[in-house]
Amino acid sequence: MDIDSGSGSEAYKIKETTINYVPQDSINKVWIMGDFTGWEPVEMQKKNDFLFSINITLLQGYQYFYCFTAQDEIVVDFNTNFCENHRNG
Repeated sequence: MDIDSGSGSEAYKIKETTINYVPQDSINKVWIMGDFTGWEPVEMQKKNDFLFSINITLLQGYQYFYCFTAQDEIVVDFNTNFCENHRNG
């Protein structure tokens, strides 16, 4: 899906993006918060004891910063500092 960026010359694509979190220990709940949630926590779906996942619709062309909250601790994803939903240029 394309949407007009407002400039008339550029359109951005909307892309469904999956973000996963693998905790070091078995836990029951994980939340994600970032630019795309207004920094409000959103609960992730527990797939099994060691995988949580969420599907989020994002605009391509932007860098999205985020972190996870698990057991009252904020965890930064050091494997990537933003969702891989960007473009060059």
